[in-house]
Amino acid sequence: MPHVFLTHQIFTYAASDVLRLFFGKVTTVHEDGSLRVGDDDGVWLVGWRSNEPLIADLVEDEITKLEKEHNSASDNPFADEEELRLGRRALKIALYNHCVAVTGKKFPWGSLTGIRPTLVAWETWQQTGGSYDNSVAMLKEVYKVAPEKAILAVDTMIEEENLLANFPETDFGLYIGIPFCPTRCHYCSFTMPEGIGRSDAEMDRYVDVLCLELEQVLSQLQPVVRTIYIGGGTPTSLNPNQLDRLMATVTHLVKTPLNQSKQSDDYQIFEFCLEAGRPDTITEDKLMVAKSYGVNRLCINPQTMHDETLEKIGRHHTVEQTIEAFELASQIGFASINTDLIAGLVDEDETMFTESLQRVLELGADSVTIHSLALKRSSEMNRRRVEAGEALSAIKRPDEVVAAMLEIGDESCRSAGLVPYYLYRQKDGRGGLENVGYAKSGCGSLYNIGMMGDRRSVLAFGSGGMSKRYFHGGLIHRSPNVKSYLQYLDRWQEMAERKLKLFC
Repeated sequence: MPHVFLTHQIFTYAASDVLRLFFGKVTTVHEDGSLRVGDDDGVWLVGWRSNEPLIADLVEDEITKLEKEHNSASDNPFADEEELRLGRRALKIALYNHCVAVTGKKFPWGSLTGIRPTLVAWETWQQTGGSYDNSVAMLKEVYKVAPEKAILAVDTMIEEENLLANFPETDFGLYIGIPFCPTRCHYCSFTMPEGIGRSDAEMDRYVDVLCLELEQVLSQLQPVVRTIYIGGGTPTSLNPNQLDRLMATVTHLVKTPLNQSKQSDDYQIFEFCLEAGRPDTITEDKLMVAKSYGVNRLCINPQTMHDETLEKIGRHHTVEQTIEAFELASQIGFASINTDLIAGLVDEDETMFTESLQRVLELGADSVTIHSLALKRSSEMNRRRVEAGEALSAIKRPDEVVAAMLEIGDESCRSAGLVPYYLYRQKDGRGGLENVGYAKSGCGSLYNIGMMGDRRSVLAFGSGGMSKRYFHGGLIHRSPNVKSYLQYLDRWQEMAERKLKLFC
């Protein structure tokens, strides 16, 4: 594994992303800004020279010279930010190709290490004059993306653009975070330990403060809201009265394309989504409250339809409870039901994943999100990995089983009349693979593509929320809320003022 010197420190993150893919942990040497990847096994010079990427092996006398110069060149060889962005991308392509030649490894997304491959697919679309075949070819030939992933990226990008046509740039998405869960799943890092198993009184106080933050910000900004997403955590950890109080507050405050009425089953006009992720928290009275306030999109997220796996991953519900939740939601009449599944859960194979997918489709899910398992830094699964001494690089190795599950998912969802509309990747996903949302054409979640794609402004409330202000052309400014819900209770006014400053 190499010791990498950089011609310019502006390439640190770009080079680190590619090196991490092949070798695992990357450490920056503070004295000279070089990058160490495990034990030194050769020395590379990486960067920019003569107006093109430079990747070179160094010999002993060159290393000595570099060390004397500290290799800390701070000058920027690019005229502006756009040239720098393109230069970093060109460097990543060159470094990826070099790493392939050295290691013999290849990855399905090639040199695309970012979380949003559809952004690059959109650029290839523009560069090729809107040619589908040429866009796919460019992703394969230039960026070294596998053929099936290139097709997935372009298909998803096209559906994204079609959906965003119904989401004016001046409208907002609204995110409301509920940081509570009955238990913490072993793969999860979203919910802090302080949010597990809280009492009704503790959740009451949180809802009180959340409503104050909503009131302070929305009454002043008065945004036109195109999509509301109540996520978590597990929002249905709240009791019916708490849900009622929260939904009464938000629906009273927001302006929507429906004007005064929030009641519509047409989520293509106004989307109101409740993440009822844990089937063991879903009850008829909670769903009736949600329906009465105009929720037209419900998420029921079993992650798997196998009881033995649910037990292994720390989800304290059963397959039967998932079935009951689907039946109850269908009886109450929600316009759309999304479900999440995870490919790569412990001890599952392709047959088990296929069975889970077929069962949720049979239950009536008209939107399916398939995640490749990611080892989050603070998750129980990652803690066990560290204790077992498993290298982080092992997570990135090509994973044929998870890749096969995703291929099965793509084929099955398309056969069921669903198309990919939403695509992103996580930092430590198995095999460097992706998460994909599928839905009927024109019916994908606007919140998902607006938030994950950084394509629209989002006002985020509650602990852990990330507000984003979108400017035409793609510039994004952000304002985070504190992650700890206990800190949020004391600092909510500061969070509200941050948002007002961001959007005023």
